[in-house]
Formats: sequence, structure tokens, C-alpha cells
Amino acid sequence: MPTNLTRASYDTLVNEAEPNRNYGSWNRITVLGGPSGEVRYAFVFLPGTPPAGASVSQATVRLWLHGSNWAGGPHTITARRIIYPWRESLLTWNRTVSGQATTQNAASVSVTDGVDGQLVELDVTQMMADVAGGAAWHGVRIEVDTADGTPRRVYSSEATPTRRPQLEVAWNRAPLAPIDLSPSGGQSVSVASPWLAWHFRDREGDGQAEFQVQLSTTSTVDSGGAFGTPEFDSGWTASTAERLNLSDTSYAGLADGDVRYWIVRTRDEHGATSPWSAVHEFRRDTKGALDVSSPIDGGTVDQTTPPITSTMTGRDQEALAYRLWEQRDGYWLSVWSTGRFLAEAADGESFTFDLPAGLIRHSGNYMLDVWSYDTVDRVATPGDLVHVPASVEFTFTRSATPEPVTALDVVDDGPGVRLTWNRAAGLAVPDFFALVVDGVRVFDRLDPLEHSLGGDPIEFEMVYYGATASVEHTFEIEAVVEDTGALKHSDGNATATHTLDLTSPGGVWLVDDDNPPAKPGEPPRLIRLTGTEPPDLQIGESSGKFHPIGRRDTVYIVDAIRGYEGTVSGTVAADDPGGEGFIETVAWMKREANVGRPWRLIFGDINVPVQVHEVSDTHADTYQRRHPVSIDVSQLAEFEESQ
Repeated sequence: MPTNLTRASYDTLVNEAEPNRNYGSWNRITVLGGPSGEVRYAFVFLPGTPPAGASVSQATVRLWLHGSNWAGGPHTITARRIIYPWRESLLTWNRTVSGQATTQNAASVSVTDGVDGQLVELDVTQMMADVAGGAAWHGVRIEVDTADGTPRRVYSSEATPTRRPQLEVAWNRAPLAPIDLSPSGGQSVSVASPWLAWHFRDREGDGQAEFQVQLSTTSTVDSGGAFGTPEFDSGWTASTAERLNLSDTSYAGLADGDVRYWIVRTRDEHGATSPWSAVHEFRRDTKGALDVSSPIDGGTVDQTTPPITSTMTGRDQEALAYRLWEQRDGYWLSVWSTGRFLAEAADGESFTFDLPAGLIRHSGNYMLDVWSYDTVDRVATPGDLVHVPASVEFTFTRSATPEPVTALDVVDDGPGVRLTWNRAAGLAVPDFFALVVDGVRVFDRLDPLEHSLGGDPIEFEMVYYGATASVEHTFEIEAVVEDTGALKHSDGNATATHTLDLTSPGGVWLVDDDNPPAKPGEPPRLIRLTGTEPPDLQIGESSGKFHPIGRRDTVYIVDAIRGYEGTVSGTVAADDPGGEGFIETVAWMKREANVGRPWRLIFGDINVPVQVHEVSDTHADTYQRRHPVSIDVSQLAEFEESQ
């Protein structure tokens, strides 16, 4: 509840005995009750009145007695509200207006044997209530009833701050009508007794203490904003929560297709009541049932792009959303989600969507969430989502149908490894190949024709740049063959273990990673930097240091962890000093069209995809074709996975 405490801005007095004299320059104010012809009134302006419409709980005018003339008594001091404007520098007895101070809700207090500096308080609560209700306010006129010819004074606005006249008003305004009601706008819920929610508003920052909710079958309200004959009335309910679960009340609930109207009002912590909210409409429309027939829950699939088939019954379907999870070390890791997309299907009609390639990378367990959205305009409330969910778990296993790859050889090739493989003689070229490294399917759909070397058995070749140096990797090539409309991956393939050795070529490598892997005779653009220490890369993060009040230690808050960031530098040199390839690559890298293009940064035990930000090179040795180069990089993908 707000409280205004203000001191007098200006004050003066008027003297019946000197009707044309202005006392605006006096540093004290005098009151005198008589005799007739000698009356004196003090005029005091005090700011800090309550705002219009406020409810005043307490208001006090404080005066401090001045001098020794308050002995004896009793002396009755009265404060009346001034209803006409006045100016301190112009006011005189003759310039006062008849009825300038009203008798309505005047405030009085009695003083006996008063002393200098004594505090006197007048209760002006009703006076301030009048002001909050729109009555004029130009301060108070102070008068005393003692008619013994002795002037009596109070400290004025020119006194020390602690003795200047004061006005203290404690007031409160009623909360505003609740807004943001949900459900509303004719939207639908699917349960018989939904949650109702609103937003409490209070201009003084008070909290909600109570609410009252009404439901009706009609939208008509009375002059006060309430339903005349509500179907349900919660009554005043003590709660700070800005919502009501109708299932926790006596409400009978809605049938499918029912339309209802509802309103709510609130009270703040001080008992002030808000107006009723606007009338809001909603309806109940039950949801349909969702069945996922592919993949089969608890079943297995032998293709990495299995069809997702689901059927909504009971409602027409408008949209779908998917999320795929992979089980890793006992927890589920999200590997793919679509968001909501258009997927129209009539009631009972199946909808099929093929899982994209490259998502099922391991042999193991997966979980698929399917969310179906019908054509009804729904609103989400606690326990009542706008979609119908379904979930299935399945296991990916490879197939015995395709003939396996029977021979695989892996050797170093610069910063990458060269893989050469074949299947048994006489076998036709499969539809695709897939590369598996350490049990992870890194390429799902390799075109055999782009990697063919010919012969019988047909040999195939590629260069893979994703292998980390000095780490033993296990490589496997799968044959992918279409069988009854499904692309199946071969089992029982030959494997090869190999450890990439970068000691001999050395340096820091940047390999164009936009269209991997390298095909026979088509090496990617690459740059090798030599003649420098390994890059000092940092793990980037968004963070901040904070120093909470009352604590000596620093609080360090990390919002996000990024990947490797930093600058790689060194000398670029062509393998053939007379060649122009490295010069063209650097120039190509710096083109505007290639900004953001992924590269693979390879050195030591680091092998990550990066984005190149800035490239600078100096033509220091044109004859030898050697350039000092500095390149800013930041990691793009293959971050450490977290639960």
C-alpha cells in the first residue's frame, strides 16, 4: 500500500484586523480565534494527495506548536479543506472568497497546556477520501476556537524540515480488471474441467490475495459486470495463483461441443476489489486417438530411413511434429526434431513420412515421438496439450539381405585416410555405400559410381578427412541395397583398424569440408600451414561475472559453451614451388560467396569442422610461393555431446 509523506510547500495567514495586508514573507503562521474583528486564519498548501479513485485508509496532517501561548486551554485546532485557489504572495483577508474553506469532513484536535515544539496530529482521512473522489484540493485552512485575543502560532514551511507542516496519506487503488484470460477467443479445450488462467494487474505492485470465477451458458452480464445466473461461481477464493483448476471444484464439467463464457475478478492484499474481466468464450472439443504403425513399438528396423506411418482417428489431421531420440549410455539423446509442419489427413487416413538419412548412425535403441494436430483451434492448458502425442521405441539392426563388403584397406593420405574396398567378384554395384567409423555411420548415402575404380571385383575408393590423428579408428563400409522398397544396410562387412600419422606431413591443415568425402581424382581444396607452433585454441563461452551484495566471492554464470575458437597461423607453401594451387585456394577462401563455408581443421589430435572468419596473407616470398597466413576459425559442429 503506497504512502505519501510530504511537507508544506508554502503557507501564509490572513488577519481580519488588517484586511488588506499580505503576510506572504512571514516565517511563521498565526491563528487567532477572536474576538470579532481580530480573527486570524493560517493557509497551508500540502502536496501529496492520493490519486483519483484511490481508497484512503489513513491521512494525517501534522503541525508543530510554536511559542508559549498554547498554555491553558483547551484550544481546539481545526483544519478545513480549501476549495479555491490562492497565492501566498497575494492573499489577504479581503481577497479570501466566501466559503473558501468547506466545513465538509473538517478535522479537529484539542490542545491543553501546549508547549513549543509539541506535535499535533489531525485525522484528515475523510477529507482525503473526498479529494480522491474528485473534490478540489488547495490545502487546508487552520483555525483555533480560543477567542481570548492571544495570537497562537505553529511552525511554518520556512521552519527546519522536522517541524514543517506535514501531510501523510496511506492509500490504495483497486486492482485493474484481469486480462490475458485463457481459454478465450472461442478456442477449444479437450477436457471436461479445464484450467482457467488470467493475469492479475495492480498499479501499486500489490499481490493477488483472492479471486472469484464465474461460468455461464450465455454472455450477458449485469450492470456490475457479473453473470446474472452463472452456471458456476467459485465465490471468493483465497489464493495467490492466477489460475483455477475446475476439476478441483464442484463444477459438473462440459460435454463435447459445449460452449461456455467465463469472467474473473480479483482482490489485492489490502482487500481492494478489481472490476470483472471482459467476457471470454471457449468450447470443448475432444481429441482423436493417434496410432503409430511404423516403426512398430518394441520392434526392429533394418533400414536407416524407415517410414513413419501414423493415423489419427476421431478428428481430421492438419499437422504433425516429430522428435527422434537415441539411447546413449543409459540416457536418451535428442538427435532430430521437425517442429510443426503441414500434414493433412482425413479422419482415419494414414500419413507417412520417411525418416531422413543420416539420423540413425548407430546400431541400437531409438525412440520416436509423434505429435498430431487436428483442425480444431485449440489452446494449451495444464494437462491439456494442443496436440495428441504418441511414442514408440525401436531398435536398428543391419540386414542379411545385401551382400557384404568383403575387403577393406585403409592407408594415410595427407591429413586424411584413403579407403579402398570391394565386394565379391560378379556382384553388381549396390545402390549406395555407407561409411561407419567407430560404430558411427558418418556417411549414409555414398554414390558408388562416384567412387568406382572398375575391375572385377569392382574396387571403390574414397578419402576421409574426419579421422583424428594418433587415435586408432575402426572403419567399415556397408553396402546399401533396395529390397522391397526399403534401403537395407549389409551386415558382416570387412573392417579395418588404422591410426592416422600426421608426423610426416606435419603442420596445420584446413580442408574444404563442404562436399565430403573426396572422390578418386577429385581432391578437395586444402591448405597446409607450417613453420609455427600449434594453434592455441580456446573453448568459447558466453558468461559473466557478478558480485552479489553481501558476498565476498564472485559468482560466475555461464550461459552457453561453444566449441574451439581462435587463430591459426603459419606459412602456406605449395608442394610444387612453381604451382599456383595454394594461391588460388587462399584467394578462393576469401571470396564473399564462400563466407561461412565449412572447413575441417586438422592438427595433432584436433579434427573438427570450422568456419573461417578472416584470412590475411602477405606476399613475402613471391619467387618461392610462400605466404605468411593468419586465419580466424570457430568450430561449427561435432561438439561434445551432453545429456
